[in-house]
Amino acid sequence: MLRSIASAFVDHPASVDESYAEHAGFAASFGTTLIVAGLAAMVHAALPFLCRDTAGNAVLRLNRLIAARRAAAHTVPAVSRDRQDGRDPIPA
Repeated sequence: MLRSIASAFVDHPASVDESYAEHAGFAASFGTTLIVAGLAAMVHAALPFLCRDTAGNAVLRLNRLIAARRAAAHTVPAVSRDRQDGRDPIPA
């Protein structure tokens, strides 16, 4: 039981060659960037003259970051590991 609980916290970070703390830090930073980008998009929706490129630039920056990390790890999954049904995680 304890092993399965512990593995829930270390198996995925280890699969991307990170410690739990490293992975938690990266994920928290990534999530914070997404939240800020979302808020900027909401501001832009109400006031289109503000935050014109903020959300889009954040998404592009995060995409480049993820692509570089995957290339460095030589792991570019065809389908997200979070999707168990085999469908593309980003629909066209």
